[in-house]
Order: sequence, then structure tokens, then C-alpha cells
Amino acid sequence: MLQKLNHVGPSLAVKFYEKWCLCSQGPFIEVFDYSNGSSINRCHIFHRNKVHGISIDKTSGNVLVYGSRSFSIVNINDLFSKSEVLDQEKMTGEWIMSGEFSFNKEEIYLLTSYNRVLIIDPDNFTVKSTHFVEGERSILYSGSIKVLRHKVLVNAGTIMNGIIVWELDSKKKIHTLRGHEGSIFYVTTSNNGKLLASCSDDRSIIIWDMVSGKLLSRAWGHTARIWNLKFFNDDTQLISVSEDCTCRVWNYKNDELTIKDIFESHLTKNVWGVDVEETNLIAISGGNDGRLKVTELVPHNRSCNIELSLESISEQCDGFIHKANEIVKGFHWFDFGLVLITSEGNILEYLQNIEEWKFLDYDDRFFSFSITQGNENTIFFMNNKCLLTSFKFDKFGSVLQKVDYELELLTKTVNCLSVRHTAHFYLIIESPNPRDPLLMLKFNHGSCAPTERYTFSKPENMISSCAEVHNNRLLVGARFSLAFIFDLASETKPPIVVKTQAADAITSINYLETTENDALFSMTNRDGTYFFVAVDFRSSVYKTIHANKISRGFLEGSFYDSNDDFFVYGFKSNLFHIYNESQQYEVFSQPCGGAHRQWKLFGSQEQQQVLCFVKNSTLNITKIPKGKYPGALKNGTHGREIRDISFRKRSNYCKENLLFITGSEDTTVKLSSINSETGAIQNFWTLKSHVSGLQRCKFICDNFFITCSAREELFLWELNDQFSHPYVNLKQKLIPSMNNPDLRIMDFDVLFLNGDTCDFIMATVYSDSSVKVWHYFNEQNSFTLIIDGRYETCCIWNVAFIPLQNCLKLLIAPTDGHLITWDITNSVPFEIRNNELFDRGLKLETKQLQNWSEKILVHTAGIKSLDVKLDKSSDSFKVYSGGDDNAVAITKFTNNDNYTMKAEILDHDSYAASSTVTSVNLLDNDTKLLATSVDQVIRIRDITNDKLKITESKYTTVADTGSSDIVTLPNVQKTLILIGGLGLSCWRDE
Repeated sequence: MLQKLNHVGPSLAVKFYEKWCLCSQGPFIEVFDYSNGSSINRCHIFHRNKVHGISIDKTSGNVLVYGSRSFSIVNINDLFSKSEVLDQEKMTGEWIMSGEFSFNKEEIYLLTSYNRVLIIDPDNFTVKSTHFVEGERSILYSGSIKVLRHKVLVNAGTIMNGIIVWELDSKKKIHTLRGHEGSIFYVTTSNNGKLLASCSDDRSIIIWDMVSGKLLSRAWGHTARIWNLKFFNDDTQLISVSEDCTCRVWNYKNDELTIKDIFESHLTKNVWGVDVEETNLIAISGGNDGRLKVTELVPHNRSCNIELSLESISEQCDGFIHKANEIVKGFHWFDFGLVLITSEGNILEYLQNIEEWKFLDYDDRFFSFSITQGNENTIFFMNNKCLLTSFKFDKFGSVLQKVDYELELLTKTVNCLSVRHTAHFYLIIESPNPRDPLLMLKFNHGSCAPTERYTFSKPENMISSCAEVHNNRLLVGARFSLAFIFDLASETKPPIVVKTQAADAITSINYLETTENDALFSMTNRDGTYFFVAVDFRSSVYKTIHANKISRGFLEGSFYDSNDDFFVYGFKSNLFHIYNESQQYEVFSQPCGGAHRQWKLFGSQEQQQVLCFVKNSTLNITKIPKGKYPGALKNGTHGREIRDISFRKRSNYCKENLLFITGSEDTTVKLSSINSETGAIQNFWTLKSHVSGLQRCKFICDNFFITCSAREELFLWELNDQFSHPYVNLKQKLIPSMNNPDLRIMDFDVLFLNGDTCDFIMATVYSDSSVKVWHYFNEQNSFTLIIDGRYETCCIWNVAFIPLQNCLKLLIAPTDGHLITWDITNSVPFEIRNNELFDRGLKLETKQLQNWSEKILVHTAGIKSLDVKLDKSSDSFKVYSGGDDNAVAITKFTNNDNYTMKAEILDHDSYAASSTVTSVNLLDNDTKLLATSVDQVIRIRDITNDKLKITESKYTTVADTGSSDIVTLPNVQKTLILIGGLGLSCWRDE
């Protein structure tokens, strides 16, 4: 029996209520405590229709929910406690655009797409009356109802006729507002009823005077269509959400609408709903990606409270006289404040508790050139003449000690890097002289003088950029994407050279964790790439186990937070930003100067992070806010349709969680895990190597999966799960057939060699009817083409290898409705014995695909999906197929003695669905067949007697249903099912 566990899909309506947030996803409303992000309950509201709108009567605690032609009045307590309230669903004859309670709460108003308002008795749900404007025939794209004390205003956003404002009781038209081009996508009234805001296909927002009907202000800013608007903050501000995935805040003052803030809130396409909690000034938005994003409109603890030039500092700081052209050369932030050095050698201190500047010292040895590093309450200044000066402070910022240290082993100094650890602090000092060693000084915390010194022979052309120390090893990141690992126990030992696949300097190295053999490090590169590298120090071997690239900008560092989300930070043009890479949203941004900027990020995410930078010769100090609220109540999935899903079948990431991948129209592949008990989904990585929408993604074994798409893109990925997080690395790409490929790889299948989990043959089929077979040799990490050919001229949707007793068959399913097989036994340089593939050691060469062997018409249109059951005892196989003709069929192929095959259709259901059957999966030891279709119905059929007998059907709330996969849960007689489309639905068959 199918049991629904979870649904993640587009969220069309969101609403705050006291300390909770009500969010729609499909026909459900999920209630969250927005203060901590916990889910209180999920309640099934409608049988099939999606929830489009929510209105709350705070006096009675009743909630009006509407969507499509359905509406329901539910008590708020039922939303908190019940799993479903389907018996309260009522239907109208017209599409509902908006709904509200009357002022006295004795009626409800439903605005329909025909610009009519149904007045409903909430006790018996009867239509008391229908109000409309006589002679008005407009069809609505949007609309809203504004209930005031003495009147009710109806704002009708039409498809072609602007905005019609009319009064409900008198049924009189008040205004016809024309100023937009195209359909009106949303229209809303201010809280006091004096203003009206609208948006349309022209991407503009207009503010109207509700008394005169005059256009007061028009503003542009969104780069795509705007879907929702809301006034807040005493009608002085407006929030808008858009197809461009941003949430924008506007100020309205003196009849002028101006942009205030832009928040990148969602993925790929479309933000549908928004609401604002005005007490704490936080917004909740719901998008196509299923994410429920919390945005703090006034971030807590954010204070760019210092923005001073040296000239203005000199006016506050006794003893410091600013000279012409004097600039800030370096700085470090401590708990007590900031210490900086200027190009003239002036050393200044800012005490944040008393907000005062102090002059500490003047040292002309640091004229023009200096490098600044710090640790706890000690700061270090280094010039280019091998002088290192340190100041030690107490917790109030008073100087306790000053020490000069001559770097006599070096002839000149050009760079100084720092590494902080629990027990020690390190400075790594580099000379431009290639004959000078690389010097490392070790300090105890709070000490001004080094306790140990290490020297290493500097590799040729090494220009250092970052460093890390772990397990008696020094790791130095450098330009040209190189990292060097030095052994502190053997200073003469040559370093391990780590080469990463990037184009610029490595900007950060961080130690993460250690398994039995390997230590794991994260690295970022200035070109926007980040890596995870596992190093076995005993054998001096390293391996890149994860590589990915951000969408745009440069990377300067990364970290994991306490929730195990991975963050990266860097620059997009002149904007510094911190980005949650695991969940794919920005958490902080700050304009920060151009390419030659001076900046440093201090502190940790768990405590207080402080960004210091110099912009236009002005020192800026920004304390990065720690969010008071969770960044998202629900993280969602892709922003576009999910084209394919694949479970990792055998090994689990952890006890209850199963790993799976999804490939989407948005060109990304996500690696996630799902809890088999609750259906809760956790996203780990969003892989961005593809440049076109995904077609297929499939785990081919525990460690490998393959993805394919248009432009002949096919990527082999390697999964590593030996650490506390799973990691994925792009292992190899299939070489396209031309320089500018335009073909789509529609499907692939693999067959591993006997006893091998790495070497395999792979069949690929293409949109131009091409068929190719490849050999993958893991040791050389290479694909070799061994069979090349073509079927006819139609697109091929599916392919499968069929290893029989002594022969190998290739099966395809094209758009002409046939199932076609080839005998490729003599075309591959391998031997087939007992249904398995054996290497004969023959030379690999490309052969042409021979004529097909068997061909049978099964469907009257294209075969969209298939699954195969191999019967070794009878040397036969059965194909379970679903097609574009809405049919499901069982076809049997039996091997004859003369190496031909007999093909017969065992059963065929021409009316298996009311629309295209998009995926089929065998389950329950091949005794049942799961089929999904575009009509959003999941059907399970009994196939034990080679007959298609429906045993169960369920409606799924995932639109554009297109993919599915199953996995048998270990130790229990249950199957976990994932259904993908415009969203993701999780079911369990028990």
C-alpha cells in the first residue's frame, strides 16, 4: 500500500500568524515555528488542487484557504494538529483569484476569474449572493479584495484591460486604471486603503492613488516578471518577488518609489508568494524551487559603524598627523578593537568599547611597505627588509610588550602568511630571492617571540598565497593552482606537490577531518572553484574527491557551520558576499571596492565575523550580522523540472538516510539524502558542470554515477563517502563527435566486466538515431569507442544491454514505438559466458553497428520508458514499457537455438493512463510494476501472471510528472519511491 511521506514543490502562498508561518506546497499547508525553523505539522487541505491563497481571521482563529476552484475554512488549531481536513473542501464553478473574510466575519468573499465576487455563508458554505459590475466582461489574471470598515474594494487585474477597481456593495466601478502593458500579474491595496500597487508583463511596479485614480509613481528594477507585492511598515515600504528569483524592498516617499534592498532568495526561476511579519520586519517567500526563504529586512547586529578616512581619524587621534597621500597598509581586528598601520609607519588603535582612536607608535622602518598579521591579542608587522615587529596587548587594548625580530636567514621579505590553531600560531615568511628558504616561525598563543623555527627549500616558481598546518605538515597554497605539503619532521624532504584543476591562485586551505588513512582539506581558488582533497601522508598520495565551481565571481575562503552547511565567500565584481553553497543562497553581501581592494574577514561564523576593508581611501568596519532566524524553513530542490532521479541502491550514507541524485532542466545535478522514515530531504551538493538541461542521471554502482544532457554531454562522476559528508568529483567526460555538438544524449546503459567494479562497456543513444558503444578503462580513465552506428532517422529514448547465456543483445526504444534488438556478441572485444562479460585481452577498435536482429511494434507512439527483467533459466527477458500513446505493455524476447529471438507481446493496456506514461519501475521482487504519467497519477500493477492488473493508484501533487526511481529498504519489506517533475514526492510501498 502506498503511503505518502513528503512533498517538496512550488510554494504559492505564505502567511505569518503570531509566531508561526503557514506555507502552502501543493494541496498541503505546512506550519512552521519561524523562530527556530521547526516544522509543527503538515495538513492535507484539498484532494487535488493546489493551495493558492491563505487568509486568516485572527479573532476567531479561522483560516480561509483557496486554490483553483476549491476553498475551505479551517480552524487554525486543526492546521496545527490534523494530518488532513479534506472533508471541509468545497468547490465553486469558477477559478478563485482571491478570498477574504468580511469585516464582521459573518461572510466570506471569493473573487473569481470572471470578475465576480461570491458571498459565502461560512456556516453552511452556501452562496448568499453574487456581485459583479453590470456590463463588465473582463477576464482576470489576478485580483485582490480589500475589506475596510465601511466598504469593500475589489481590485481586478485583467488580462487585456488594465485594472478595474469597484465597490462590492454598490457594484459600481470606481476606476479603470491603465498604465501597464500586457496582463496584470498582481494588484494589492495598502493597509489604509489609500494606495494601490500593481505589476504586469511590462516588469514595472505602479503606485496609484485610490481616491483620484492617478498614477503616482512607476518603478523598474526586476529583470523578469513580477508575481507578488505587499505593502508594509505603515505603507511606507513595498516588497516584491519575481521570476528573476529576487525579493526586493522599495521605499515609498513623496510619491516616489525607490529601490532599497535586493535579496537573492530562490533558485533558477519564479518566486510566487511573499508575506512580511511587521513586528520583527522579516519576510517569508515561496518559490518554484520549493524553498521557504526567511529574509531579515533589517538584519540584527549589523553595524557599519566605522567609515573613516585617515584624515578624519587624525582629527580624533592625539599624536597622529595625517600626511598627504598617506594610506592604510594593513590592519587586524581584535576583541577590543582594531590596530592598523599606515604607509608612513604610523600605528593606530581603535578601542570599540569607548569608540576612541589612540596613537600607538611611529616606525619609519615600515615606510611604504608592510604586511600585517595577528593572533589573539598579538599583532605582527613585517617590512621588506627582514624585520618582524610584534605588539602584545591586554584584553582592554593596552600594550604589554613590543618585540623586534630579525629574519637573518632571509635577504629580503615579500610575503607573510599566518595559521592559527588551538595550541599554536604560525607565520610563514617568503622571500623573493629563489635561493632563500621558505621560513616558518612557531609561536605560543599570546607570545611575541617564536618558540621554533623551520626552513624549507622553496620550490621553483612558488608564489605563496595561503597556508595551513596539520599533523606536523605545512600546506602552502600558491599561484597556478598549486599546493605544496612540507614535512615539519624532515625539513630537507621534498614537498608533495598538489595540482588542482583550476586556473588561478589557491586562496585558502582548511583542515577538516581525518579517517584511518586520509586527512581531508578544503581548498578554494580565485577562479571560483573549490576543492576537497584527501591526503595520505604515509604514502605521500593525494586525491581530489570533490570539485565544483560557483556561478560567478572569485573565491577567497570557505567553512562549514554548526549545521554542517558549507559556505564560501569571495567577490562578485565589487561585492563581497558569503554564500551557503549547500543550500544555494546568499547570506551576506557588502560593496567592497575594486580589483586592488584591501580587505580581511575576521572571526568565525559561530561567534562574530567582522569585515574590514578600505574603499576609496576610507576604512570601513562591518560587523556581519548573525541571523536571528533560520535562513530557510524548508530548502526545496531544483528551480525547474526534475528530469531524472537515481538512488544509490546498496550502501547507505548513514542508517536511515539514502543517497540519491536528481538531474534538472536547470542544468544542475543535486546530490541529496532522504530519510526513509520521514521523507525529509537534505541537500549536500549542487553540481554545475553541465551547460544544458539534464536528460538522464543514474548510479551505475556504489561509487560511480553518470549524467547526460544536450550538446553530447556525458559525465562520469565518482562518489566518496569515507568522510562525514559525501563528496563527488567529475572523473571523466565523453568526447563529443564534433566541435560544436548539437545532439542530445537521450539515454545510456552500462555493463561491468566480470568481477570488476570499475571497467565497463557503455551504450549511448542520441536524438539523431545514433547508437554507440564505448569501453571505459578505469586505470587510464578513458573512454574508447568500439561500436558506432545508426538505427534510422528517429530519436531513440531508451537503451539497455541484455546479457544472455552466450550472447549480448542491445535493446533500444525509439519514438516510432518499436522495440529493436541487435546481437553485438561478435562486435565487442569481450566474451559472454553465463550472462556475464569477460575480458579476452583483444585490441580495442571501432566497428560498425550491423543490421538489427529483431524488431516488434509495441506502441503506436514513442516509448518513453522501460524496465527489463532477465530470466537466466529460460535465456529470455521481458520488457515493461510505457509510451507516448498512454499505454503500458509487457513484451517477451526468447533466445532461439539459431541465435535469433522470438518476440511477443504478452499484455498491452492501451488505456493505462490518460496521458503519456513517463516512467516505469519493477518493484517487490519484480512482481509489481510502478508507472507514472503526466496526468499525475501513480499506478501500481500486479504482473505476476504476465498480465497488467491495477492494484493501486494515487494522485501525486508533482506537476509535469516525468521520472521515478525506487529502492528496497534493508531489513524491512518496504520500498521507497521518489517521483520527480516540478517538485519531488516521496512515497513508501508497504
